[in-house]
Amino acid sequence: ANIGLFSLWAAQNSPNAKLVAIEPAPENFALLCHNVAAAGVARHTVKTINMALGAHDDASAFLSYFPAMPGNSTFHFADKWAERMAFKRERWPHMFASERILCKIGTLSAMMRACRISVVQFLKVDVEGHEVEVLQGVDVADWCRIAQVVVEAHSLDKCAQVKQILRAHYGVVGVAPDSELYECGLDHSIVF
Repeated sequence: ANIGLFSLWAAQNSPNAKLVAIEPAPENFALLCHNVAAAGVARHTVKTINMALGAHDDASAFLSYFPAMPGNSTFHFADKWAERMAFKRERWPHMFASERILCKIGTLSAMMRACRISVVQFLKVDVEGHEVEVLQGVDVADWCRIAQVVVEAHSLDKCAQVKQILRAHYGVVGVAPDSELYECGLDHSIVF
């Protein structure tokens, strides 16, 4: 969820929707909660959860939190470090200075049960290289309860894995490469 911009947009444009915004980084989570409250969004509309999603329930892992670019914080530091070529070398020390934060991880299916969610109309996954693990955390029986999925994939390999997972559950799967990031040397795509 990062700091909640998409959640606030969705709440404004679909006022009857029930949203769940999940953010593992404590500083981002505090801003998410602040932004939801400051926007006057009712707690029953946006539920905020301070954890990460992954392939296994009741797990934990270290998140590489980047204070200078918190939206890029990741469980996959090496993959994020490989993307540094898109930025000027003199910016690397500042941008990629990170703190390791131990985060609780649960599965999407477990979160759906805990929040008593029977149907997910729209699932947005933007987790900085952790997208495959999030999708692996969906029980086979729960896929039919998720109507639409949009995933930001952070490499060609991740894109292929996400497509394979989604094709096992949906009749139509598309990919939209991010041409602007491609020009910077990054292979990011939106898989839907």
